[in-house]
Amino acid sequence: MGTEDEDMVPCAPELRYEALNSTIGAVEAPVTTLLHAQTVEMMEAGKDVLSLAVGAPDWDPPSTVMDAARKALDDSKTGYTSSQGALPLRQAIADYVMRRHGVQVDPKQNVMVSNGSKQCLFQLLSALAPGTAARRGVAMPDEIIVPTPAWPSFLTMPRLVGLKVTRLETSPEAGFLVTPELLRAVATPKTRAIILCNPGNPTGTRYSKAQLEALAGALNEPALQHIVVIADEIYDRLGVTGSEPCTSLFALPLLRGRVVMLNGVSKAFAMCGFRIGFMVAPADVVRMCGKIQTDVTSCASSIG
Repeated sequence: MGTEDEDMVPCAPELRYEALNSTIGAVEAPVTTLLHAQTVEMMEAGKDVLSLAVGAPDWDPPSTVMDAARKALDDSKTGYTSSQGALPLRQAIADYVMRRHGVQVDPKQNVMVSNGSKQCLFQLLSALAPGTAARRGVAMPDEIIVPTPAWPSFLTMPRLVGLKVTRLETSPEAGFLVTPELLRAVATPKTRAIILCNPGNPTGTRYSKAQLEALAGALNEPALQHIVVIADEIYDRLGVTGSEPCTSLFALPLLRGRVVMLNGVSKAFAMCGFRIGFMVAPADVVRMCGKIQTDVTSCASSIG
C-alpha cells in the first residue's frame, strides 16, 4: 500500500482567465466602475474624496421615500415580487408616462421593473442580439450605434452579448447632438439599434422637440425603418432651473412601436442604492426581457 501522498488524486489546475468566455474576456471593465470602487475604498478608509466617477446625486432621497421604505420593512414586505415588477408599481409607471408624455401604455404588457435601468438595458441588448440565428447562417443585424462621447457601459454592454458597436462621433461645435445627416452616414442594413441618451451622459446635451422630431423623420425613412430606438432617459428630470422639460422619443408618433424607454429612480430621486429601474416597450420586447430577468434576478427589490 502506498503512502497517503501517493494515493492522493492530483487536483485539476485552477480555473484561469484564458479558459473562460473569450467574448467577455475581451471586454474591458468600464472605467467609471473601477474608479468608483477605488473611491469607495478610500472613503471607507476615512479619506475625504470628491468623486466624479459615477452619476450619483449628492442629496438624500425625499423623506417620503425613506418613510415608505421603513414602512415596507416594518410591514415585512421583504419577499419576492412579480418577476415583471409589482403590479401597483407598474401601474404607477404607466400613469407617470401618461401624465408626462401623453402616451397610454398597458402596465401588464408594456412595463417591466428591474434592478436599475442598467439591468433593463442589458436584458434589452440580450434580446436584440442575433442569438442562434447567426449560427444557423441567417443574416441578422448585429450592430449598435452609440453616439460618443458616451457612458462607458454603452460601449461595453453590447459586446458582452455579441453585438458590435458602431461609434457615431459627435462634436462640441454641434453641441454633441446626433443629427439626421450623421445618423444616415453611419447606419447600414446591419444596424440593429441606436442608443440615444437624453439628456446626454456625459455631455449633458438636451435635445429640443424639433431636433428629436428631425431624428424621428430620418429614422422613419425606408432605409432606416429597421432600426430599434433605445431611449435612455434616466436624467430627464434633472436640468437647470427654468429649463424646458425633456421631450421623450417614446412620445413621438412616427416612432411608436419602435422605441424602448429606459428610466428609473436613481437620478431624479437620489435612490441609486434602491436599484429600481424600468422599461416601457412593445409587449413582445417586455415578454422577451422577462424571460431573462426571471432566470437572472427573479425580480426587482421589494423595498425599492
